[in-house]
Amino acid sequence: MSDILEKICADKREHVARCKAARPLARLEAAAAAAPAPLGFAQSLEAGAAQGGWGLIAEIKRASPSAGEIRPDFDPACLARAYRQGGASCLSVLTDEPYFKGRDSYVMEARTASELPCLRKDFMIDPYQVVEARAIGADCILVIMAAVDDALARDLVAAADAWSLDVLVEVHDGEELERALKLDTRLLGINNRNLKTLAVDLATTEALARRPPGGLRKRHQAPCRSGAHGGKRRALLPGRRTPDAPGGRRGGHAGAPGPAGPYDGCRPMSGRLTHLDEAGHARMVDVSDKENTVRVAVARGSIAMRPETLAMIVEGTVPKGDVMAAARIAGIMAAKHTADLIPLCHPLALSSVEVELTPAENGAAVEIRAMCKLTGRTGVEMEALTAVSVAALTVYDMCKAVDRGMRIGEIRLVHKSGGKSGTWEQP
Repeated sequence: MSDILEKICADKREHVARCKAARPLARLEAAAAAAPAPLGFAQSLEAGAAQGGWGLIAEIKRASPSAGEIRPDFDPACLARAYRQGGASCLSVLTDEPYFKGRDSYVMEARTASELPCLRKDFMIDPYQVVEARAIGADCILVIMAAVDDALARDLVAAADAWSLDVLVEVHDGEELERALKLDTRLLGINNRNLKTLAVDLATTEALARRPPGGLRKRHQAPCRSGAHGGKRRALLPGRRTPDAPGGRRGGHAGAPGPAGPYDGCRPMSGRLTHLDEAGHARMVDVSDKENTVRVAVARGSIAMRPETLAMIVEGTVPKGDVMAAARIAGIMAAKHTADLIPLCHPLALSSVEVELTPAENGAAVEIRAMCKLTGRTGVEMEALTAVSVAALTVYDMCKAVDRGMRIGEIRLVHKSGGKSGTWEQP
């Protein structure tokens, strides 16, 4: 059979070229900047997993190349409300028109009706489409490894990060999985369908989910997609998408987890350090019913050292290089990956992170300040504290050869705002 994916991507490149001609990037970026703030797709899945053991992604799709028209009486808003009532954590909305009869407007219709985070499900072959996704109200994009090379995949992920969008990376085989694991993303999906032939093999998920350390890692949530038909296979994966969607659990990627993982639901891959323990009390806070508000946290800390050590840092003569710059970058990256370091923290799409390192007036310490901000359902205190802690540890690591007596201390929260508890300042 011919390579169907190649044909779809070729048509998509022509479509994007027409869109660029009609709507230059500068105009599109202005629309994206004015769009509602992202809701936090991965965060919503984590909350669903914490509450009931799974996170459900319900799909809004009118047609497909393999099944034809799925639902003639298609109403995205009605489906979105039904999915939310049925327990969906997020929505996947098809926007490709030639092959799936989708439209960009379906994303905002579904998002507005349900207030659930939405994945723009399309064939992403240009960073222009990432900005487009933000402009139409999407909270997450899909990157299909079979459709992109490594350079384009990195560009798409970078663009998504710049616009505070989550990324679901989709793989079908071991080679695509290894490529995907090199990307700085949190969501990794396994598709049982070969997009080049449309053939389906349920063993795909079983094989990839059980790969050794080079396979799925702790930082990923792993949705499984495509391929179960009817009730007999529900022990492995829940039922296939169907035209009727009562309560949201039949007509989308939704259902109970099986041995290989939930069907487009997300269960953290880290086993024992997750949220659900019927007797062990370790449990993430459910934030699904909290309001989206602007949340800010500021933390401070310091690392004391000999005056000679501080002088070397200021003069830039530490053998390992620019200590201040390295510690700042480390703090920012740590804030963005706090959920990877602290098991019960929600993964967050931070809108901004600031880390400042300043020589203390007494000439024997570096003062560290971190500020984290987002619009979401949970606070960012842990992210700010993590940024300060890792920045201080980086200073220690780079300078320990000349001063092993350095002391990290006084790491504390000094400000938080947003959420029901309001504003708090250190007395």
